[in-house]
Amino acid sequence: MTRPVLHTPRLVLVPAAPADYERVRAHWARDEVRRYLFDGREITPDVARPAFDRHAGVEGSAAAADGLGLWCLRRRDAAGAPGEFVGLVGLVRIAGDEPELLHSLEPEAWGRGLATEADRALLDHAFDALRLPRVLAGADAPNAASLRVLARLGFGEPYESPLPGVQYRQLRREAWLAARASHAARRRGDADAG
Repeated sequence: MTRPVLHTPRLVLVPAAPADYERVRAHWARDEVRRYLFDGREITPDVARPAFDRHAGVEGSAAAADGLGLWCLRRRDAAGAPGEFVGLVGLVRIAGDEPELLHSLEPEAWGRGLATEADRALLDHAFDALRLPRVLAGADAPNAASLRVLARLGFGEPYESPLPGVQYRQLRREAWLAARASHAARRRGDADAG
């Protein structure tokens, strides 16, 4: 299955390709990124290459067959085209058969709502195009920022964590669709009142 390029108001989500490996490895190797994403482990090529190959979703991989994988986050330039790399989002299988949402941003992009914006686009894809019944997401207990993002997205229902020290939540398709419809109705009401 070919994964689509996804667009948000500020970002272009581009499916990861083999040519992205070095950029992704450098991102994962940053101390601030690997602190939670890799539990602080040093990200050597022996760690990065298998993780990228397993999760990137490049053609011919098991992830690609299911429409899963990693998307590189790029800022939209003035013409709406992909620009500067600011991180990754993904729908991947980390600790089991269930698809999991993940995100990691370059530290310079933290605190601007980009993770929430990118995750929303990927969840729309997961529930609309892929028709997944649910998506899991986990964050280390000390990673308060990611836990807040998950709460904003509606990941409230606990899920038994397959990884020690990671708080897992799940989001079911029907809950996402209902919340999205409610949000759209509120926006229409605000526009009508304005």
